[in-house]
Amino acid sequence: MDLLGRKRECDGLVTGWLKNGQKMLDGNYQKRLMNGEWTYYHENGQFHAQGRFIDGDGGNPSEISGIPFNGRSGTWKFWYENGQKGSEATFKDGSLISSKCWDSDGNEW
Repeated sequence: MDLLGRKRECDGLVTGWLKNGQKMLDGNYQKRLMNGEWTYYHENGQFHAQGRFIDGDGGNPSEISGIPFNGRSGTWKFWYENGQKGSEATFKDGSLISSKCWDSDGNEW
């Protein structure tokens, strides 16, 4: 299944759109799995998250963002709707290794 709930039958680039016409995501499927750089957007068009998947199956979605944990690899960056960076996290095989967080005003916590 892809993030839109459809069975993936092909490979290649994918772009998802929100009902308001804003882009929701950009990514790539390879061998029917999420592979490579993926970018997610807030409803206002600001970046929401950006990172890389290796053989992500779309499973184990985050309760907060809805972005799957399975297959997350390397550095992922997350932003607030106001464009301020919210966190930067490092993943290996979908598991969180380390992270830094900021509040919506840019103060690290």
